[in-house]
Amino acid sequence: FACNDYLVISPEDHLIGKDECGEEVRTLKESLPAVEKGVYGVNAETSSWLNVPVFLKCWGKVIESGKVWKQDFTVKLDPDAVFFPARLAAVLAPHKGRPVFTTDCRYWGGDTVGKLFGSIEVLSKQAIGSYKDKAETCKGLPWQRWGEDMWMQKCMESLQIPAVGMFDHVSDNTCPLGGYASCGEAKVVFHPKKDAGQWWECWKQSDKAAVKK
Repeated sequence: FACNDYLVISPEDHLIGKDECGEEVRTLKESLPAVEKGVYGVNAETSSWLNVPVFLKCWGKVIESGKVWKQDFTVKLDPDAVFFPARLAAVLAPHKGRPVFTTDCRYWGGDTVGKLFGSIEVLSKQAIGSYKDKAETCKGLPWQRWGEDMWMQKCMESLQIPAVGMFDHVSDNTCPLGGYASCGEAKVVFHPKKDAGQWWECWKQSDKAAVKK
């Protein structure tokens, strides 16, 4: 991993690899609730997973770990997102020390706030502090028909945390206006890359393109 720290939560204990000191890095084993997939207009406001219960537990564990207080920003990623941490650091540098969260999708060009799509979610340390202090506000939202990304955006908005739009830095094919960029571009995230070979090929192409620039 190229991040300053990391945490992978899983129902199973898995060896991820070894860190720079040769120490084993393993998943944090945690029992997670089963969830169902939403059907938009039927049982949900999304056609994705109704996974807020999973992330309520995971965010609690991330905060409990104490890792979030040692870094300026915490990033939640989908496993099929090709991610370049150094590029994100450059984008977020002007917002260091402020309570912010990121959005990464727009449905129309004039939308200045945008939507938080779950391929990448970034919360500053100060935003997580607000969540920790007022978690019941977010847990009390009517999230039963939402995916976790919709819940997190509404949570941050209810806490009056401002959004930082990363529309030009994220290529997400699930977003109406933000997908299908070539992996030859220097984006922060390319999503989704479901196949491991496809994921690595995209990473190599974008890494090489950035070096050339």
